[in-house]
Amino acid sequence: MYADGVVHCEELTELGGLERWLKGGRLALAEPGVPVRTPPAGRAWRWGEPRTVESFLLEVADLVEELAGRTTARQRCSEAIREAYLRILAHLRIYCLGDMDRPLRILFAGVGASVGGFVVTAGIWEAGGEVDSGIG
Repeated sequence: MYADGVVHCEELTELGGLERWLKGGRLALAEPGVPVRTPPAGRAWRWGEPRTVESFLLEVADLVEELAGRTTARQRCSEAIREAYLRILAHLRIYCLGDMDRPLRILFAGVGASVGGFVVTAGIWEAGGEVDSGIG
């Protein structure tokens, strides 16, 4: 995959060609006959949404944006959430978001910032603001 949108998969094509290959059966998102993963019964596991041709193509398009140095969907979403969060009065944020307040403060503060009495490390930031300790 290249920043100009060209995809190399046995031969060169663009996103439209990749879509035709996927919808026409030339390419598959999963190996045929491999069962779809399901969470074990009685367990609280987080599973992402199943990958579809449409979601895969959106992911590829987003990777092209990243390679080209443009803003990705994830970055646009994070910025929109950050802007909305910061519009909430600071003293009311904890009541609006409940348990999500601290992870958002960590994510928006960034690595090296002080949040709730501790310094945000790269590991904490990459984990989505989840802190295993009882830090309040």
